[in-house]
Amino acid sequence: MDKANIIITSMGGPTKVARLLGFGQTPGAVQRVSNWKKRGIPSRVLLEHAALFRPYLSLLGYLAQDPDNTPGTDDSHSSSRRVETGSVP
Repeated sequence: MDKANIIITSMGGPTKVARLLGFGQTPGAVQRVSNWKKRGIPSRVLLEHAALFRPYLSLLGYLAQDPDNTPGTDDSHSSSRRVETGSVP
């Protein structure tokens, strides 16, 4: 997973990410995060620490740039939904 590698590296590497996630001095914590660079960051971790990962996910195009479009909300029926349209012939 190249994108997980980019995220972890951008955040300061496995040691810093393990510390930011609160793994502390847990044996194997840094190795655990390092493994994510190849296997991908578990969805559970991304959801539990959404505020930490959000800036990096949006940079990689995982999240919409609309700040009102947060995970867990369904705005498909919203009247304020924005849709880009081209010119109509």
